[in-house]
Amino acid sequence: MNKPRHLLALVLCAVLSTAGADALVNLVESSSLETSLNRLLSFVELRDTDGREREYSVPYLPEPVVKKYAADTIFNWKAYQDTVHWAQMVGLNNNLTSLGPPYDVYLTGCTLSPIGEAAAAIGQGLVGKTWLSAASEEKSVNFDPTADPSLQPPNHDKVNADFVLVPRVKSKNYCPGGRLSFFPDEGLLALVGIPGGGVNYEPGKLWCTPIGCVSDGSYPFPVWTNWTALANRMQSACNSVNKNAYIDYQKKTLASLGEHLPLAIHWNGATTIAGTRSGTSMAPFYSLTTNLGDVAKLSGQDPLFSPYALAGLPVAAPGLTDSLDQLKRQLHAGNLQEQEIEGAATFLQTWQNFDTLIEARPLTYYAKSYFYTCGWFSCVPKPTILPMLMPPTDITATTCTTAKMGINRVPTYTGTSIFTTFRYHYGVTTTSEGKIVPNTVGKPILRVDGE
Repeated sequence: MNKPRHLLALVLCAVLSTAGADALVNLVESSSLETSLNRLLSFVELRDTDGREREYSVPYLPEPVVKKYAADTIFNWKAYQDTVHWAQMVGLNNNLTSLGPPYDVYLTGCTLSPIGEAAAAIGQGLVGKTWLSAASEEKSVNFDPTADPSLQPPNHDKVNADFVLVPRVKSKNYCPGGRLSFFPDEGLLALVGIPGGGVNYEPGKLWCTPIGCVSDGSYPFPVWTNWTALANRMQSACNSVNKNAYIDYQKKTLASLGEHLPLAIHWNGATTIAGTRSGTSMAPFYSLTTNLGDVAKLSGQDPLFSPYALAGLPVAAPGLTDSLDQLKRQLHAGNLQEQEIEGAATFLQTWQNFDTLIEARPLTYYAKSYFYTCGWFSCVPKPTILPMLMPPTDITATTCTTAKMGINRVPTYTGTSIFTTFRYHYGVTTTSEGKIVPNTVGKPILRVDGE
């Protein structure tokens, strides 16, 4: 129990004097600090460059530890996004119809959840997926360095949910607030093939007789659809889980940050919001392998890179030095000895961004149409599945709002969910000694409250 407190005290001594500073960060050097426990801790020493020239030390973390935080960042968002998506799907398709499972989605997914989860597991296996978990997301973590992680390419950090059309979270996440409706949307008469009596839509019909086929004019689409009623139902289901699910997402990600990066430096920090972005929490980390392959590859771009990075050979032209230091930004994390020799440190950075994300999986309402095969004396109705895309839904941290389109014959909309909210991201950047670490504007502090 004494060891964490002792290590924390070491860093606090170096950091508390800088609280309140408004500065960028300058990498000075990597070094070791001997503790009273006779253990060597490797640190990156950073300098405040706002004119006060304060220095402080941030300890290195092993790559497997910071990878667990990155994996949690991916998993927590995917679980939230999946929860909201399937809450909408089961809330929308909550009525008993003659289509049966899996199109009576609430019946399968919630009322008969063991059957639904077994079917989901089979569906996951068919597309090479499993239930979402932080452990399984570790293989998705992308630690390819970028010059500025906040400007990294879209989905560089693999945070977006995968396009999988079966649930990857358990039903207890998305079923609360929903209910099974025993009255079919197409009306009771439609169940026995009699026209008329629709509740939320009137199925389209086609009669085929020995002398020809006759349509009701809209087949296979409904004669009419009450899009507002369907939107209200889906919106209600979304609101029943969204707010708590988002709060849970925030709490779990912050808990992971406190657990896996306990001695990270928080430059304003991932919880301090200014405009559309938070501050940055970051920690240097080292690999358990080597980055010498990167050095060889970058030497192909400039033959001077290898002697500059590994032997510290001086380069006369300042412009050339800058060019070689820029190449260092492409280095993956090396081991501790390599980073010290190469004169560069690799940081994991994390922050929140106010994102607009379009859910790729469509919100689909499963209606039906009727095809009648008619002989001389009787007609036999055959229901046919008719997937229809819903009007769009806007989702924030607190509310879901689905467009209300009234009653009309429009066969389909876009089926999109648009998430507009703050999301956690992570990224990796390698910075040469004496150069500015990106995304470090504001006040550096070390939080001691576990976030």
